Amino acid sequence: FFQAVGQYYEDFSQTSDEEVRELLARAASDRSAEGSIRRGEQ
Repeated sequence: FFQAVGQYYEDFSQTSDEEVRELLARAASDRSAEGSIRRGEQ
């Protein structure tokens, strides 16, 4: 069942807490900017 995942991904290393925080902050920023554009507030 999970064999296809293992064949596709080569790197299963753990993500650091700092990297997770950076990715979450970037995603929140992107969503905020996207909402502003949708409301016409560029």
